[in-house]
Amino acid sequence: MSDSATYLGISRGYWNVFFQTIPQVLTLALMTYTIVFGIVPRFYPQRNWFLLISGVLATMVLAAILESITFQYIHPMVDRWFDEAPQVPTPVVVYASTNILKHGSAVVGFASAILLFKRWWAERERNAELEKKNLHIKLQMLQQQLHPHFLFNTLNNLYGLILDKSERAEEVVVKLSELLSYMLYECKAPFTSLKKELEILKAYILLEQLRFEDRLDISFVINGDPSNKKIAPLLLLPFLDNSFKHGVSENLENPWINLEIQIQEDYLYLHLVNSLTKHAPSKNGGLGLNNAKKRLQLIYGEDHELDISETSDSFCVNLKIPLTQVDPINEDSLQTKKTTASL
Repeated sequence: MSDSATYLGISRGYWNVFFQTIPQVLTLALMTYTIVFGIVPRFYPQRNWFLLISGVLATMVLAAILESITFQYIHPMVDRWFDEAPQVPTPVVVYASTNILKHGSAVVGFASAILLFKRWWAERERNAELEKKNLHIKLQMLQQQLHPHFLFNTLNNLYGLILDKSERAEEVVVKLSELLSYMLYECKAPFTSLKKELEILKAYILLEQLRFEDRLDISFVINGDPSNKKIAPLLLLPFLDNSFKHGVSENLENPWINLEIQIQEDYLYLHLVNSLTKHAPSKNGGLGLNNAKKRLQLIYGEDHELDISETSDSFCVNLKIPLTQVDPINEDSLQTKKTTASL
């Protein structure tokens, strides 16, 4: 029959090719599915190269056999349907194998690449999530170590006031309750309000001033607007606590502390200097400072700068950390929720 004859407006020659292509496509799909979703996922993750290569070759041989059957029997049958002269390539096995190798390798390779990329991406996401969880656990452990550390120091101070029968012991209890409320209710999130963190520093200074009374000369200056900015909770307090515990406490004559915090755009600069007795041992490796260094590294990485130096009569800390912005409306609502929770 002439190629110009049509069926449903389409040349019979195109219908012939269409029906001859269907078994080839099915063979190619079966081979691709077997390799991509059966052999590769089973043997590639274990890096079992022998079984992987053997499985792929066996599947391609099976596909070549099916392709040979298609060329040998199905194509001539379709040709006879459309009154075409049957055309069987010679040798049919070589032709079928070449056809599978040419088209099958491209399809299988492309599909396998997509599958492996998806698996690699999913594994990457899982590893990133696990790393994030591990980082959160490490930070929680370091922060939990800080809580009893500060509590012990403050209770020790309170004990001294009680022994002296000081009337300021009651004030210490009030200030201590503020600190504990902050630690229990507002330090669970990764970041907290910078404004609140600075208020805690002020409360801690007032708490220590109750103990030292007029013997302590302390200066605390804040330059810049802390509103609408966030910082990791209890990040600055260890440095101040170290000044009181290892600097001022050992200097019995004229103890002094100078603390300056500068807020410039998205960065916070801390400059802290305290007095030291001439023969006071170095406390550069105390629990509070070590935890603070670890937390800075875990949270900010290379984005922070910390310099700690010591002379014969002073101890100095310089810190630079980036600040994150917070929506003022969200900050106000968050503070309201935290206050309600603490009540």
